[in-house]
Amino acid sequence: MNVGLAVLFAALSCVGLYLCSPHQRLRSTPLPTGAARGSAGLLACASLVAFSRAMHVLPAVFASVTCLMLFLVAVPYLGAAFGAARKER
Repeated sequence: MNVGLAVLFAALSCVGLYLCSPHQRLRSTPLPTGAARGSAGLLACASLVAFSRAMHVLPAVFASVTCLMLFLVAVPYLGAAFGAARKER
C-alpha cells in the first residue's frame, strides 16, 4: 500500500509542477507558481517518506527519483495529447 501511495504522490507532484508551467496545455492559464511548486515539493517529500516506509532508505531514494523522472517526462506528453484532442472538438 505504501508503494502505491508513494507512486501516487510522485505523480501528483509532477502534475502540479506541470500545471504551474507557462507552457502547459491542460488549463487555459497556469496555476500560481508559488503554491503549486510548494505543494509539488511537499508531495515529492511525501513520496520519499512513503517509499522509505516500504523499503530501506537507499532503495527508497532511487525508487522515488525514478518515479519522479518517469512522470516528469510523461506528463508533458499527456498534456500535449489532451490539448490536441481539445482543439479537435
